[in-house]
Amino acid sequence: CKKKAVLIGINYTQTPEARLKGCVNDAKCMKYLLTTKFSFLESNIVLLTDETKDQDPSLLPTKQNILAAMRWLVADGQAGDSLFFHFSGHGSQQRDTSGDEADGYDETLVPCDYDMSGQIVDDKINDLLIAPLPAGVRLHAVIDACHSGTAMDLQFTCRMDQGAMTYCFIEAIEKTPVCPEPPVLYAIVAVGDHTREN
Repeated sequence: CKKKAVLIGINYTQTPEARLKGCVNDAKCMKYLLTTKFSFLESNIVLLTDETKDQDPSLLPTKQNILAAMRWLVADGQAGDSLFFHFSGHGSQQRDTSGDEADGYDETLVPCDYDMSGQIVDDKINDLLIAPLPAGVRLHAVIDACHSGTAMDLQFTCRMDQGAMTYCFIEAIEKTPVCPEPPVLYAIVAVGDHTREN
């Protein structure tokens, strides 16, 4: 069984009007959690951040690099593999052109070069991360962005009017016969607890 992860943290350091704080740190904390608590090898983790403007361009969270990382994550998947996708940054919406959204809007993830390359639409995310998954491969995703509830165009949606996302996630898992591995559930709870302490 393989364990692979794609971790993305975007502070939009080169775009003052969109700048965030803490997203790069979120991705680094997730990497630390996966390597120290869940036995992910660093060589099987792709970390994309915009921490410095002088860094390797292939490690920037551009649209092209994010899409390539998504393809890498699900490539050669086999039953028993555990995949993890994390995005911390801006999420948005744009008009739905395919007619598959009840509200008329697609949800998007916003790469660091969105002003030149555009955003990543939920239909594309589903095509790259969900549709190619072979039977028996588990994909866990944590998307810390606005409009993230349906950012992967999944069959089920968590209702946020009943409390925090972690609570909704736990409640959904308890009611669903097919649940993620307990360590991943604990990882999400632990990340939530860490955030509350600070």
